[in-house]
Amino acid sequence: MVQKTRVRLPPTEKSHKPPRHLDRMDASRLEESVERWLIHSDHKFSRIDTPHNFAYSIEYEYAPGDSLVIFHPKQKRVALVIGSAVLLSNFQNYRYLSLSDAEKKSMTDRIKEYCKSIGAISKSASENGKLVTWVYTVVDDEELFNQQGLMDAMAATAEMGEDLRGFLHRIF
Repeated sequence: MVQKTRVRLPPTEKSHKPPRHLDRMDASRLEESVERWLIHSDHKFSRIDTPHNFAYSIEYEYAPGDSLVIFHPKQKRVALVIGSAVLLSNFQNYRYLSLSDAEKKSMTDRIKEYCKSIGAISKSASENGKLVTWVYTVVDDEELFNQQGLMDAMAATAEMGEDLRGFLHRIF
């Protein structure tokens, strides 16, 4: 279940102007821009097979051991979604699996409320027997649609992931 809130990042410097052709940008031009921005920022990334227009996994130096995912949803002409997966540790997952169904629902509701409190769009699901919570940032504001806007969104997403990890350590 995805929350419908949006994260707005602070405006970037005036030197980073959005492209004039933004309203006419198609998926391939958007993909080229994202690749160029990632290359210019020295980020290692790889393409992911996905039902979205395009998606990349990025090794992000401020989230060691984790990677961020950037994708362009098909239903949006000009929008990028940056996500970070937060997994429970083996011990936390063992404790989570030992909870009753009502306690599991209560736990996922607490996680959802926490994500909402830090301004994150989130989705929790069980994958391969582990609870995984994704936190997302959506970039769809023309003023933020540039290299600096993407880097700021990546930093905000990584920070939200770290905040959620800290919360999970406190409640488990």
